[in-house]
Amino acid sequence: GDLPASTAATGTEPPLTSAPTSTSTSTSTSTSTSTTPAPTTTLPATVAFSGRGDDVIDLGVSNKRFIVRSTHEGRSNFIIEALGGNLQTVDLVVNEIGRYRGTNVIDLYGSISDTRYLKVTADGPWTVELVALESVDKVGDLFGGVGNSVVLYTGNGGVFAVTHDGSRNFAVQTVTSDGVDLLINEIGAYAGRQPMPSGPTLVVITADGGWTFARN
Repeated sequence: GDLPASTAATGTEPPLTSAPTSTSTSTSTSTSTSTTPAPTTTLPATVAFSGRGDDVIDLGVSNKRFIVRSTHEGRSNFIIEALGGNLQTVDLVVNEIGRYRGTNVIDLYGSISDTRYLKVTADGPWTVELVALESVDKVGDLFGGVGNSVVLYTGNGGVFAVTHDGSRNFAVQTVTSDGVDLLINEIGAYAGRQPMPSGPTLVVITADGGWTFARN
């Protein structure tokens, strides 16, 4: 069946990122060019924002996207926090140091309907794209990538050999109409076999190195 528009679930989110916390006291002044998208009846595949330095992006009350592609060209903290309508943090989406390029999910263990704003902390140029589920890369029985990624597995259920060659946290979560399942949560290099539910399955990958999935 289709994935839920909101992957509401209860429980405590596992530690999916292990980026160190910088003590930088950047005084960069935001010169953001971000704009708030006007409400539309048909949502476009992506909504893009860009800026430099710290900023807060207003997503609007009708936002239903929960997949975030982002880049950062600075040297210090790059953090994206999801904020509710009361401007309180509901999720830590990205927490990295320096240059970054990756895809993450907003509030996987909560309710995306709580997210109204994205708070960006940065010391350099950044981009943020909100991506509709139907625009996520679709994959089959053999796929791979580098770093934080989100893909949509469309094949049949089976067992997959999974590898990671990074040095930090490697986590894999699958999202189906039945909910969220944490398959892997390890530090450093990894090689093992894991079950993959039948598609459509959203696969959320947290990694700092290259990773592969292969049915076997």
